[in-house]
Amino acid sequence: MLGGLSFYVEYAAVAASVCFLLSPLVEVQKVHRSQGKALRDVCPSNLLLMLVNSALWLWYAIFVPLPPMVVSNTIGLTAGCYCLTSCWFYARQCREQTWGTAAAASTVLAFMAIFLALVYAATSFSHVQQLGYLAMAVNILAYGAPLAVVSRVLVEKCSRALPPAQCILALSCSFLWLCVGLTAQSMPLILPNACGVLLAILQLFLIWFYPRRDRDESLSSQGLGRTLLATSQSGKKQGRLENVKPAPGTWEIQYMQSLRHSRQSSRHGSTSTGLPKPKPMLLVGICTDAD
Repeated sequence: MLGGLSFYVEYAAVAASVCFLLSPLVEVQKVHRSQGKALRDVCPSNLLLMLVNSALWLWYAIFVPLPPMVVSNTIGLTAGCYCLTSCWFYARQCREQTWGTAAAASTVLAFMAIFLALVYAATSFSHVQQLGYLAMAVNILAYGAPLAVVSRVLVEKCSRALPPAQCILALSCSFLWLCVGLTAQSMPLILPNACGVLLAILQLFLIWFYPRRDRDESLSSQGLGRTLLATSQSGKKQGRLENVKPAPGTWEIQYMQSLRHSRQSSRHGSTSTGLPKPKPMLLVGICTDAD
């Protein structure tokens, strides 16, 4: 199918595979730079599937053997362990809900499955073949792993939870291996990578349809602006109230002043003058007839 280009396409596919397996490092570096604040945007299922995918293909490549796959998947397994270690380091400090008990249990189960797969493949060559089919299934899941947060993307209408670098590299990697599989007429290469192309296109469509934005930062800035505006308005109102001068003396004010004066005089015993105590007069418009 590709003729003389098939050799170069195979090497390009291997290089794309290495880049794809290293792609989670982009999101993990964001977590490092933010001191764990960006941990919510990293999906544990994505990292675990990438880890298991690299481990299963590594065991398969060791026992077949396939030296090029050994190198690429060793790099992928190392990168997966580093990403998980980094995320759990910050999850312990930030108490992120996404990285809770369920994620911890999934991590333990993933490492147990990796160890059991190694023991199972070491017992028989037929088991190695079965492990290869299992690796194919996990490979499809790894291509579609970013879609584990599709519900969050649809609810928030923001693709911030989707890793764009991983999605782009998944498309290039699966497309190149699909070309290699079609050239070699190898169904184990055609099937998972055809699914990978479709899943990667879906992920890139979601990234295009729901653009990434700093939703938390925009909301916090809006909230800060509203708070400052409300504070300034309340300050202006309070200043206006303080600057209001009392109205000129009316009969209500005179009545209250006379009432306070009479109370103060009664407290201090100011009746020595022989004058009667001032009595408050009710000035509410009562009319009396002078007979």
